[in-house]
Amino acid sequence: MITSKQLLELTGISRATLNNYISLGFIPKPQVMSPLENNNSSTKRIGFFQDEVIERINEIKHLKKNGLGISELINYFKTKGLLVYKNEEKIHIDTVNNVTMSLDSINCPSLMINYNFEVVWLNDSVKKLIWNNKLKLDDNTKLRNIFDVISQANFFLKEDTYLSLIELFVFLAKTKYNKSQIESTIVSKTSTILNIISNAYDKDSDFDSVRGVLLKEIFIETNESTSNIYNIAITTFREGILLVFVPIAEYSDSIINYLSRRDLVIKELLKNKIPTLTSFAVLVTDLQSSTRICAELPANEYFELINEIWTSLDPIFRQFYGTHGKHVGDGLVYYFFPKPDSSYTFNAVQCAMMIKNEMRKINERWKIKKGWLRDLYLNTSIHEGQEWLGTFQTSTSIEFTVLGDTINQASRICDFARFGAIWASKKLMSQLTFDELSKVHYGVYRLNNQNQQTFISNTYAQVDTLIDLNTPKHDKLKEIATLSITEIQSISL
Repeated sequence: MITSKQLLELTGISRATLNNYISLGFIPKPQVMSPLENNNSSTKRIGFFQDEVIERINEIKHLKKNGLGISELINYFKTKGLLVYKNEEKIHIDTVNNVTMSLDSINCPSLMINYNFEVVWLNDSVKKLIWNNKLKLDDNTKLRNIFDVISQANFFLKEDTYLSLIELFVFLAKTKYNKSQIESTIVSKTSTILNIISNAYDKDSDFDSVRGVLLKEIFIETNESTSNIYNIAITTFREGILLVFVPIAEYSDSIINYLSRRDLVIKELLKNKIPTLTSFAVLVTDLQSSTRICAELPANEYFELINEIWTSLDPIFRQFYGTHGKHVGDGLVYYFFPKPDSSYTFNAVQCAMMIKNEMRKINERWKIKKGWLRDLYLNTSIHEGQEWLGTFQTSTSIEFTVLGDTINQASRICDFARFGAIWASKKLMSQLTFDELSKVHYGVYRLNNQNQQTFISNTYAQVDTLIDLNTPKHDKLKEIATLSITEIQSISL
């Protein structure tokens, strides 16, 4: 008997092709056994094929070389009585090209993690497969770390399976983070889990790749004596990593074709994203006097200006891991979430400053273009809090949104800001490390004894001490009257 790895080397086919031949019934499923039973030094249970499978694959290659397609191959082996599976309906579905697929129609155990390696979505099938329907998933994203979540399956899965899953997620994590960063994301830092991760980090892992989808074969065995071989299809997105556990007998090109369509898959995932309680920073920015600017410009030039602003700012938001929340009229809302390798609050501060600098360049270009004496300003606020994150969806779009007072307060701080200023809440500034805070030049203007405005560094002020809230136009700011804020003037990096 030979392993699948040996079979691939001897026949020259890919793992995806091998899986396809199994699902079509051209060759039998591998027999799962411990390599020790096959005189191998490894300890994990893997799949073995009979030696005759080599001859069958070579026959398929010969027939394909002579012009036979999949449907002809099915008929050929069916006529000879050599199809392992004779479910014609399944074969038909797998070979039709225009079948509309979705995560629901695939019906395979699936889950998605973000790049903090927190579970953001999973289906009922994976809860049954990995956790025997006993998974307890916390509302707080910090308590959804995949290594903490997988540890709940320790008493249901066989040890080899449990370790294989840990190794899989460690491999995915170490493509972005070092060992200490991975360990920092884990809430329950027991010596056992840390030792497992440390050992897994130093191991190599073999993956196949088909049309941008990574494939990893894994044997899943439970303490209830259920077992199966799965091909885990792994697809990466800007929003996270999707893992689909495809039973080896159900693998087909149609599944890979669907998963390779990232635009379709991510829309479906975001529609089903679990609302989560998370810490975050929010940045709100708005074009000052936009109504007057709109009145002074022809419609096509006004939209040209707005599009130039948002197009210029988009790379900055991406650089600092901002997540687009809203784009209403002339304003923008972006969220910044915790990451193992950077500070979400300092990311928001740096992003705000780069936006201000970029807006100065846009302002100069438009003053030259229009012969303006006026200046263009983007007023910006940044705030921090812990709220519920979810998505709103229409028939044409999906929008991230955060519910709670943090967003409302950030919007009011933005209303307060004038002439391109960046105002930040004391709550956000208090989340910066000592080193980060030392790089930020911030403070508040106060009247001195000569009744002149003087900038007092490293200070805050309540909104009601900075503006007359009895003025009707400031009514909205009464909501943040006692909120402590400060103006960020520059950053030294």
